[in-house]
Amino acid sequence: MGPKKEANPFTGIEYVPYEGPLVTFIDAIVKLSNSNCSPNKTIETAADWKVVDFMYTGIKTLYPRDCHQFEKHMNSVRNLSNNKFGSNKGEAGAEVRYVMEIPEKLYKFLKIIFPNQKYDKKFARSFAKHFPQFKGCDNL
Repeated sequence: MGPKKEANPFTGIEYVPYEGPLVTFIDAIVKLSNSNCSPNKTIETAADWKVVDFMYTGIKTLYPRDCHQFEKHMNSVRNLSNNKFGSNKGEAGAEVRYVMEIPEKLYKFLKIIFPNQKYDKKFARSFAKHFPQFKGCDNL
């Protein structure tokens, strides 16, 4: 279920009241991304990574408990891994490697600001190197 909708008493239009800091943060992301992001809307350059860093810094500020729990989860994933490469045997004997995981709130922002981003092996490695706290294994 999401946030409770309210109706404007003058217009009758329903809206969802969001907290001021979240709105300010989203406005800052949009402004930063409009001036810094690659034209093809993918994460390629240092300026693009600056936007992603800004996103995660803001998310950590707005949702500190969620971020702490996620980082704690990733530490336990690395500690429980069978080896330092994060590889395990999957179904039918296939080798499966746990490279990284993206926090849900950050992922939602990434999908909006970088809609053309491919979440492939190259991106996973870059993301894990840029955010080591989200790596699923010690060695990439």
